[in-house]
Amino acid sequence: MSTSATPESTNRDHGEAAWPVMATETEIYVLPDGRVIIADLPAELAALIAALGPVEPSEVNLDVISHTAA
Repeated sequence: MSTSATPESTNRDHGEAAWPVMATETEIYVLPDGRVIIADLPAELAALIAALGPVEPSEVNLDVISHTAA
């Protein structure tokens, strides 16, 4: 008999079972000058994005995005 709250938690280690899985809404902006801004990237995907090229941490400035949109 399992003592876990959910059946799928039996395949997780203790650290993962302590936190519920939460959906992350990732936003991707492609600016006219070719820059790509990815907001709210899950940590699991950070290495994949770094493999695409240089990563520059920054804030998303909605004023800049709305003024550069065509």
